[in-house]
Amino acid sequence: MRRIATFVVGLFILKKVLAFLFSFLVLAGMGYIFLFSMHHTNEYACVMSHVKDSTIVRQHVGSPVVPGRFVFLSYWRSGGAQVETAFTTTVSGPNGQGRVRAELFHSLAASAMNIELEVDREIIPVYQGEYLCRSAFGR
Repeated sequence: MRRIATFVVGLFILKKVLAFLFSFLVLAGMGYIFLFSMHHTNEYACVMSHVKDSTIVRQHVGSPVVPGRFVFLSYWRSGGAQVETAFTTTVSGPNGQGRVRAELFHSLAASAMNIELEVDREIIPVYQGEYLCRSAFGR
């Protein structure tokens, strides 16, 4: 009888440990998607090249402009020949730091890109216009 009770308790503990590990893996995966995965996209590279080359950004944070470690992905939609995304990241330099907000849309027919810099609660337009970087669609 004692062996059965020990076996049941062991199964209960194993079940809790497996549930914890599964939850941890799911949360870690979501964290990767929302905080780190954007670093590997053409859209992020395009925005950061505009930010680093911007005289407005260099004026506020200094040069060199260093991108932050995390990218907070607000929205991502990709399907067919169309990509839409919105994300936020930080940049810093010798004069301070700021938050970059970017919204992009590009497809075969049209494109748009909006980049803003927030410094001391002031929102400064960095770029607003057509998506100028090469995309997977050849635009």
